[in-house]
Amino acid sequence: MMWLTFDVSESAPIREALVRFNIAYRIRERPNVVVRPTNAVNPRKAKALAARNMRAEATTAAAVVVVVQPDSEVTLYDLNPPAQANGYTWLFVELGTQYAGYVVEALGDAKSFEALPVEPPPEAVYSVWLTDDEIRQSAQLHTIVAQAEAERMAASQKIKEAHLQLAAILTNALERARPTVLNTITS
Repeated sequence: MMWLTFDVSESAPIREALVRFNIAYRIRERPNVVVRPTNAVNPRKAKALAARNMRAEATTAAAVVVVVQPDSEVTLYDLNPPAQANGYTWLFVELGTQYAGYVVEALGDAKSFEALPVEPPPEAVYSVWLTDDEIRQSAQLHTIVAQAEAERMAASQKIKEAHLQLAAILTNALERARPTVLNTITS
């Protein structure tokens, strides 16, 4: 069987017509193929806390692509605007390179995922003009930023404060690094 694929994620009427055509002519949809939507933002690594159905669309009526098992490492994406259906908020989730789809953010009070810690790369901050203490402070601030993004908690204020502190450190270092011009002495 030959598969023909093209992006219909932005065109619901085309997708609906194709589904009706497939049903009428008994053509099955290609299994486990869900294209990341263009409104999927804020990718982050997470661990599944419980078994959850990954669905082809953000609704409980959609086909189950795969069951995400507890402790599975996934990449989560928020949807902007958020996907709300059947009383749930849905996240776009990629499980490895094989599976992608929609999973509920939580069932009642039970969260589906826990963000994994984010470590800044060791080469993230380096400058011949920064002292070791300034590099340590900058690395700490980058870690704060990464943690704020990973935890998705009041991140905008925390990130803004950390970036302002980082800007002050770097501005101070740049001021110290400006060459001093000495006036020549004439006798």
